[in-house]
Amino acid sequence: MNSANGLDLFISISLTYPELNAVRYDADHNIIGLEVAVQGEISADEEKSFLHCIYRNLDLYHQYQIIDAKVTKVYLRRLKGLCLLHYERDMGTMSEEEMELVINLIQDSFPNRIIFDRGESITEEPFKHRVKQNLLRSISKNEDKHYFLAFRKKGRVLVFQK
Repeated sequence: MNSANGLDLFISISLTYPELNAVRYDADHNIIGLEVAVQGEISADEEKSFLHCIYRNLDLYHQYQIIDAKVTKVYLRRLKGLCLLHYERDMGTMSEEEMELVINLIQDSFPNRIIFDRGESITEEPFKHRVKQNLLRSISKNEDKHYFLAFRKKGRVLVFQK
């Protein structure tokens, strides 16, 4: 996948899923990182069960779609009263369908515990398409900046280029 397609998917995912606390895209390594905040502590048994479930489902999905994923990494970062779930994936074979699967698996594993921005979100496809096209045009083509970060604040998706 070239960096323009990677940016397109990065922006699409950032606009579509309010469950995502942050989305990072490293164009140099062609890796996307997704972060979901889960309220409360996650026990070792819950973590083991979740990791088994997500890896098993992703393996089945990749087999069914005939995908050879180069990077598929899921890990948790514990903070006080909060746990951040991280999903890292190479963009070469990533799709919005896979992202939807990951979000659904997280929602099923931690029902009513996902912390997300409850502000107004973009739901109309034509408007979402225009916003995405404007973001793609406005992102600098500077050769030194290939790392992107998106997060939500009060319903707005903020995109930064590092």
